Amino acid sequence: MTVQELFPIIKQVSPYLFGGGGVLMFLTERKKRKIDLAQQETSALQSMQKAYDDFVKDARESINGFKSEINDLKKELKEVREDFRNYRQDHKNC
Repeated sequence: MTVQELFPIIKQVSPYLFGGGGVLMFLTERKKRKIDLAQQETSALQSMQKAYDDFVKDARESINGFKSEINDLKKELKEVREDFRNYRQDHKNC
């Protein structure tokens, strides 16, 4: 067979080959985009979860600090009240 004889056959077959390749490429790229989107969503969820965990940790530390400060103030207030009672009793007749 010569090139001149193959040319009409190639001319008829080439649209199927290249057209099918285009469809295959479209489907492959579509699947790739879906996978990329899923990875981006997963990454975003992981980032949000980390931010939430950091917020909760910071909030707990703050609350524990406030609780400690409140307990210290309660102890100090109790001591001041006791001192005041003692002072009143010592100076009751004055």
